[in-house]
Amino acid sequence: MQNAALAVSQTGWPMPNGSADGDAELAIDYNIPLPPKAGGGRGPGPIARAVAVMTVGASVNVPNANKANIIATALRSRYGQKNGPQVAAMRKLPDGSFRVWRIA
Repeated sequence: MQNAALAVSQTGWPMPNGSADGDAELAIDYNIPLPPKAGGGRGPGPIARAVAVMTVGASVNVPNANKANIIATALRSRYGQKNGPQVAAMRKLPDGSFRVWRIA
């Protein structure tokens, strides 16, 4: 393909050639390689890493219900529970902490 010029209005939107509002032109180039993204991102957090290695029957003890719900939600998100079998179980322990199991 050939490089093409496109008239652009002052608002930045393309205008038909010969328009009174579109005196600026953009050069459209083809076959220019896209450079890789800078940086590598943050990567998975500690909960995602823990959930990724949990096998069926594994459990984790957490200090409060909020963290237990976060882990149960991460398990459901990773291993699925939409109209399927339950994948996580959560119980409050006598000491007040919570334990979350992967059950499927």
